[in-house]
Amino acid sequence: TNSSLKSASISGLTIDSRGNVWCQNFTGQIFRVCGDSLKTMVDATQRAFFNPQYTIDRFGNLWLVPDTTIEVYSHDAKLIYTIQPHFFPLLKNDYFYDIQASKSGDIYLSTSLGYYYRIKPLTKQIESIYANPAPGGTRSSLTPIGDNIFSLTEIGTNRTYYVFEMGTETFHIHEVNRSNTNNSIIYSLAKFGPSESWFTSSEGAVRVDENFVPVPEYPVLFPGEKISSVLKDREGNYWFSSLQNGIFIVPALDVFIY
Repeated sequence: TNSSLKSASISGLTIDSRGNVWCQNFTGQIFRVCGDSLKTMVDATQRAFFNPQYTIDRFGNLWLVPDTTIEVYSHDAKLIYTIQPHFFPLLKNDYFYDIQASKSGDIYLSTSLGYYYRIKPLTKQIESIYANPAPGGTRSSLTPIGDNIFSLTEIGTNRTYYVFEMGTETFHIHEVNRSNTNNSIIYSLAKFGPSESWFTSSEGAVRVDENFVPVPEYPVLFPGEKISSVLKDREGNYWFSSLQNGIFIVPALDVFIY
């Protein structure tokens, strides 16, 4: 519950190094879960361009991209500094689409035209790591998996998806097999172990294998629900955020009924 909640479309579930669960909504409000309530930590509603994204780095700082400016906050939501768009030479007629902290501490960013950047927080060094050869409308969702950052990227209007795998010295591209996902919109990718990966989509949550192919023996969870993200906490509980109905918490999923 939260009386200041301006939208119930919840996404961006993440857990920080202290075990706190965070999430956001489409209007630009960033929340920390406190018991059964959402505590508003940052409200970028008035300056948000489009569904601003955030991440929590390994020091507990909150990074927010409400438009083309990057805002960095302390754990208790005090503004530390900003990074202005002129430091990103390719960010013309473009804006940041997603932001994600890696395990090593680097900050990765994607843009609406398909460009990718990496920031070294301690030195504030900015690197351009991928330039879309045919800049155009892309939708991306960045996820930390192991030491790398994975970007689930939708290119064009025919819902063609790729997974970009980005490391400190590597960049690989995998095409996504759309079998068993119909024509649903895939929102995000999550991985919780060597053999446990998920796509969240406009038709529920789908378990996929290491090649990002749906696993037929696992049924789609919450069919018909717009599941925007999934998180597995330290106790093994699964948190699913919905663009329609807030957050669902499921204690265990490896339970079969015969």
